[in-house]
Amino acid sequence: MSSTRKSDAKAEKGKDKKILGDLLQKVIGKIDDSKLMDLLRDLIDYTKEQVSEFRSDLVSLARDELEETKRTVDLRKEVMRLLSMMTIEVKMQVRLVPNESSKTEDYDSD
Repeated sequence: MSSTRKSDAKAEKGKDKKILGDLLQKVIGKIDDSKLMDLLRDLIDYTKEQVSEFRSDLVSLARDELEETKRTVDLRKEVMRLLSMMTIEVKMQVRLVPNESSKTEDYDSD
């Protein structure tokens, strides 16, 4: 987007905000305080409902996507693919310790 186009878009957005602000001031100016409070309460309630519905839709969509992924992905194959890309190094130390009873016995029968 060119800089002229960006500045035109910003100017248009600012113009829209000013028009909306002026309109709200005119509407609010003609409403008494009790009606304004009721209107604001209704607006807040409506916003809460919309957010709740959006959240529920989002959770449902995420659940559906996870279930679909779980059905389509072969977990065993993916784990084997990941492991095949790695070098597995195992270090081990074995220590033989004589037990107490063997110290006192003599196995030399000569």
